[in-house]
Amino acid sequence: MRPITASDLMNPEVLTVRDDMGVRDLASFLIGNEISGAPVADAEGRLVGVVSLADIAALASGVDRPRGDGFGFFGPDRDDGLDEEDMEELDQDGLRVADIMTPQIFSVAEDATVSQIASMML
Repeated sequence: MRPITASDLMNPEVLTVRDDMGVRDLASFLIGNEISGAPVADAEGRLVGVVSLADIAALASGVDRPRGDGFGFFGPDRDDGLDEEDMEELDQDGLRVADIMTPQIFSVAEDATVSQIASMML
């Protein structure tokens, strides 16, 4: 029996956001696509980080959230607590995705087994 690999489980249609996108546009994009986060690409299409609704919510609430903690990206529930007033304030600050993203990317090869992926995640 062949082991299950990343290529068996992955979604090849991943939505990405640009690092120069405004935070308000980012929130609208994530909410509109019903996703909690996305990989971040630069103008040349290179992956440069990851960003989530949890990053936006932490920013809006003034929480100093360490980058790269890995929480909030894959959460099943979207209870970010963001409201229109929060988004107006973030919009006025001129913040971009590059300002709030986690500049650390973890990836696995397509042929990585589920066991290898789980070990890396732990």
